[in-house]
Amino acid sequence: MPGVSRNATFHAVTTSDLSVKILQEIRDELKRSRSEHGTALRGLRSELREELQTFRAEHGARTAVVDQRFEVIETSLRDMAGQLVMLSRGMTVLLEGRGDTAGRLNDLERRLDVLETERS
Repeated sequence: MPGVSRNATFHAVTTSDLSVKILQEIRDELKRSRSEHGTALRGLRSELREELQTFRAEHGARTAVVDQRFEVIETSLRDMAGQLVMLSRGMTVLLEGRGDTAGRLNDLERRLDVLETERS
């Protein structure tokens, strides 16, 4: 060809070839980005699962301790309620046995008046 040297290899780059090349580079960059983000996302999911399992285990242990404490408190309250019922029954029986205190007191005052009048 006239005007072209023998050693020169020259390829004419057309606008469409350049556009295709740019689009291929964008595609390749997107693939790399997706791959990197996918790897990072899988790592985050794994870490999150581990953290969640740890949290559930700790929460379960705390719940078990709290349940034991509430069981002790509940047992103590039931025992105390039973003792209060028995105390109130005992007080009722005691008060019923002394229910005629006013009558007995009146009888004692009457006898005292009789004795005082006899002395006078």
